[in-house]
Amino acid sequence: MANFCSQCGKELKEGEVCNCNNQQYAGQNFQQQKNTDSVQLSNAGNKLVPISQIAVGAILVILGFMCWGYDWGIISIVAAVGFLIPGVVAIIQK
Repeated sequence: MANFCSQCGKELKEGEVCNCNNQQYAGQNFQQQKNTDSVQLSNAGNKLVPISQIAVGAILVILGFMCWGYDWGIISIVAAVGFLIPGVVAIIQK
């Protein structure tokens, strides 16, 4: 299990002692770590919506082909296209 410095948050190897006695440095390092964590979380969330759109679009396509002879089968295909196109475009742009 990794140890962390209580002042700056730097990850320490076992037995390692952090030499961050400068309080200003400690605050800057903690802020950088906090910013990095928030960027990683926002990147994960950015892909969730397009993937969800593609999944819903695929389900609607299957439903549409199962009920092709009825009006709501065709409506399902049209709705699926409305979900699939923005989802695929968002994935390609990222």
